[in-house]
Amino acid sequence: MSSENEPSKDEVEFKGVLDEYKIGRYGGPWLSAHHTAFIILPMLPAFVVTILIFMLLLLVVDWFFSVPYLNLSILWPYLGYPQITFSGIKGVWQNSLWVWAFLFVFTPLFYVIIKFVYFLFSLPLAKLLVKPVPDGEYPFTPNHPIVRQWILNAKITGTYQNYYKEAPWGSASLSRLMYKALGCKLGKNVLPTIIVDPPMTEIGDNTVLGAYVLIAAHGIQRGILFIERVKIGSNCTIGTRSLIWPGVTMEDHVDVGTYSVITRGKVLPSYTVWIGVPAVMVKDLREKKKKGSKTDTEKGD
Repeated sequence: MSSENEPSKDEVEFKGVLDEYKIGRYGGPWLSAHHTAFIILPMLPAFVVTILIFMLLLLVVDWFFSVPYLNLSILWPYLGYPQITFSGIKGVWQNSLWVWAFLFVFTPLFYVIIKFVYFLFSLPLAKLLVKPVPDGEYPFTPNHPIVRQWILNAKITGTYQNYYKEAPWGSASLSRLMYKALGCKLGKNVLPTIIVDPPMTEIGDNTVLGAYVLIAAHGIQRGILFIERVKIGSNCTIGTRSLIWPGVTMEDHVDVGTYSVITRGKVLPSYTVWIGVPAVMVKDLREKKKKGSKTDTEKGD
């Protein structure tokens, strides 16, 4: 028997909508504040450190024109003749157009240095903000705390992938450092390409990823976000521009052909070869491997 004090169905639905609205008011600002902090906070220390490096560079140039330059008379007609000052004989470099042209040419170096320093300062912050989320299916709304955290992960990962494409940040070694800071588990000798969900991706030792291989541990379908961890074993090879979708488990010694698509939740056994869209197994080396192992054992006996 229902109590007279129990809320009606309409009241329950209205309360649910109201709660959703209240939580939603903070979902967007929460994401914006965290992502903005990730972008802005590393700027000040990066700028200060870069200015100090640039000032040190100017001191080195000033030292060169006050000591070694005096013994390089061949450069005097081009970079200015030394002058006598109260502190001694010094080279005149401030008034030389050649020297200012030299500094202007090295202006891109200033950009490279500040970007590298910014990269270093942002890595610890990314490691602090990006967190793994549990596997499951969730309504795609920032009102949900897990979805909110996943969106923040995606925002920070996307910022890195777009901002650090060009050299020298596009180098494999720095990409590896970046993805590990974002929570990706990378084995030895693994050079990552495009990993959409680093905290939900695990790759074993000596696995080779071809150019533009994309690994995603999430998908969105009919307003539902599904997240499923991707596990790739050791000594695997994945061909250029192949796609690895959520929930894929790839055991050791698996080969995936170029432009192949491994569909959601697929399990690829060890010593198999997969090709196609969607990928199908075209070669099974497990029996051959067993026979080879047995032969080696008999030889040993």
